[in-house]
Amino acid sequence: MNTKQLRQKILDLAIRGKLVPQDPNDEPASVLLARIAKEKEILVKEGKIKAAKKVKQSSIPADRSHYGALPSGWAICAINDVFIVNPRNVVDDDTVVSFVPMALIEDGFTNRFSFQERPWKDIKSGFTHFAENDVGLAKITPCLENRKSAVFADLMNGVGAGTTELHIFRTFENGVLPLYLLWFLKSETFIQSCIGAFAGAVGQQRVGKEHVAKTLLPIPPLAEQHRIVTVIESAFAIIDEIENSKGNLQTVIADTKSKILSLAMQGKLVPQDPADEPASVLLERIKTERARLVKAGKIKPDKRGKDTAATRDNSHYAGLPVGWAAARLGEIANIVMGQSPSGDSVTANADGMEFHQGKIYFTDRMLASSGQYTSESNKIADKDSVLLCVRAPVGIVNITDREIAIGRGLCSLTPLGGMTVDFLFHWLTALQQSLIEQATGTTFQAITTDVVRQQAISVPPLAEQRRIVTVIETMFARLDSIAAEFA
Repeated sequence: MNTKQLRQKILDLAIRGKLVPQDPNDEPASVLLARIAKEKEILVKEGKIKAAKKVKQSSIPADRSHYGALPSGWAICAINDVFIVNPRNVVDDDTVVSFVPMALIEDGFTNRFSFQERPWKDIKSGFTHFAENDVGLAKITPCLENRKSAVFADLMNGVGAGTTELHIFRTFENGVLPLYLLWFLKSETFIQSCIGAFAGAVGQQRVGKEHVAKTLLPIPPLAEQHRIVTVIESAFAIIDEIENSKGNLQTVIADTKSKILSLAMQGKLVPQDPADEPASVLLERIKTERARLVKAGKIKPDKRGKDTAATRDNSHYAGLPVGWAAARLGEIANIVMGQSPSGDSVTANADGMEFHQGKIYFTDRMLASSGQYTSESNKIADKDSVLLCVRAPVGIVNITDREIAIGRGLCSLTPLGGMTVDFLFHWLTALQQSLIEQATGTTFQAITTDVVRQQAISVPPLAEQRRIVTVIETMFARLDSIAAEFA
């Protein structure tokens, strides 16, 4: 397994509606297509574009099979139904524009190109025309297979021309996102369909306009297109960093997961929704719930305790998105530090409460049964709590789906105010290195109650927490399946 295959997998999931969660509140793609069709009709009547030829329905089933059952709200249609293919520019001769030969378009899973400055009169004939936000696709072998394609942005005076070996796609106003089309054009599904349609002499084979224009494009709702582009670019940025260092697949996947969690903590993994209830309201609700539980004697008050490195380190909070808030772990969860019972109280007798001392029975996520029980259940971790190792190895976490007794090697954190245990689990996983750095001790490393309580945490709105968890777990599941496939 290599990073190229990992990128291919991400794009494959994207164009089949399996990369990001769907939102039933999104405007369906059918409405987007109707809007595009109306705009096209106006432009055709005005003589600004030619009417595109309709795709024969007989070609749809075979192409559609590439994508399987698309999600509700998606649509599928030919590229030339939603893009203008190979448009022409009308520009004053003396205007300085961008000139892009093939050598200046970067290949691979990137969106980068450079250009030379030329007067329009020198390049308006004999070259391919494009304008700001047009998508360019290399049509000749091996450039097409090498994924020489880009969205042309930041052009001189908004227009350009370049190599004749390009097909150009221009979107309509408020139409399909050019970046969404770009990632589709870089997908292995599309590349292979073009290879099968190559024509011409060996070494000079090309894919024709007819083939790319009639290629069926799976189209998500516009809002989901934005989410897909965000996740693809976040994931590819992570992979770019990873490619600079060598390692086996497990190392690549572990690093990728770490980067995903880092983006999540910074509010860069999923888009924000201004309609979400802000985190400040959530924190007030947690404060009220905590006061009620303290008054009822069900939990102990959250003591501020000693200031720690985690409290002083505000880097977690730098540039948090609107609607997020800064907090401490002690504010958003009920924390119980473990206390070991006497040795003779721990037996295999299931009449007592299940007992755990450390990470011996931790799995990747859910706590396994220890087979040990105690009649001295001094410290209890509630059901749906995160268990945190506070003695070597510091920072390892798991979830318990049942009440258990915990010893000195563990503490439990039960989220308050409706925050989910899954969100807290992922956040604590991301904070592991911070906790390790605060550990002290000579015989073995450990962290104190104050370190746990005062640990800085960035809190998104509750609705965004759920979206973050969904995206993390979807991406982690895909990475795990890739690891299993190539193990």
